[in-house]
Amino acid sequence: MTVAELWLRPATQDEFEQWLPGQEAAYAREIAESGALPATAAAEKARRDMAWVNDVEVDPEYRGRGYGRAAMLLAEREARVRGMTSLGLNVHGQNTVARSLYDSLGYQVTAQQMRKPV
Repeated sequence: MTVAELWLRPATQDEFEQWLPGQEAAYAREIAESGALPATAAAEKARRDMAWVNDVEVDPEYRGRGYGRAAMLLAEREARVRGMTSLGLNVHGQNTVARSLYDSLGYQVTAQQMRKPV
């Protein structure tokens, strides 16, 4: 897999409007499942946070083939072209596959939250 096999393009307004509700719901579910917030507060946080690009998703049947890595490399290249000097992202602790990908790409932990049920 090479980065040249993938490309970036802006989403259309229709694509964005179809995508957003599912993204908000999935993000809210991750927040609630992490124990950080109850479901109602997690849904509100997800609505507020959606102004920040925070999701890289590969359809299940294509996972493990390097598409996530290629997408991240494309995002890094696009960031450089736009004059950015770094990329930041959030990843939930239970998402070990994504954490492994970001670690292998050289992303470093800059903040960490921990929780223990009592």
